[in-house]
Amino acid sequence: MYTVICAAGVRLRNTPNFEDVRSDQATSGGTLTGNMVCGQNGIYYLQTQNGYVPFYKPDGSPLLAPVDQVEQYQVAQGMEFRRTANFHDLKHESGQVVVGQSVMGLRVPGSESAYLQTSDGFLPMNDPNGKPLLSLSLIHI
Repeated sequence: MYTVICAAGVRLRNTPNFEDVRSDQATSGGTLTGNMVCGQNGIYYLQTQNGYVPFYKPDGSPLLAPVDQVEQYQVAQGMEFRRTANFHDLKHESGQVVVGQSVMGLRVPGSESAYLQTSDGFLPMNDPNGKPLLSLSLIHI
C-alpha cells in the first residue's frame, strides 16, 4: 500500500507514460494499492484499477511512498524548500511553507540534521542551532 504525498494530489495516467495524463487524480494523503511497473524513461508507476500513478516526478521528487514510511508534520517556523538535504541549498521556485501548514513526506538524513523529503523539495527538521522547524503531527499516515 502506498500514500500520495504530493500536496496537490497526482493525476492518473492512461498508460505508464508521464505525459499520458488523465483529468482524474489520486488525492493527497490517499492510499493506493496495485502493481509496480516500469514505464517510459525509467519512471516507475503503480498500476491501480483506475489507472497508472507515477512514483516520482521526472526530476526525482517523490509522489507516492510506502504507507509505513510516510510521516506528517506541522510547520513550526515558515521556511523555503531545499533542493537537497542541505540547509543552505534553497529552492526558491518551490515557494514557502507557513506556520501551521501540514506537510507530508519521507524522513531522510541530511548534511546537518534530518529532513522531510516532499514532492516540492526538502524541509529541514531543525535549523543549524537545533531549533525545531517541524513538529510531528502523526507518526504514520
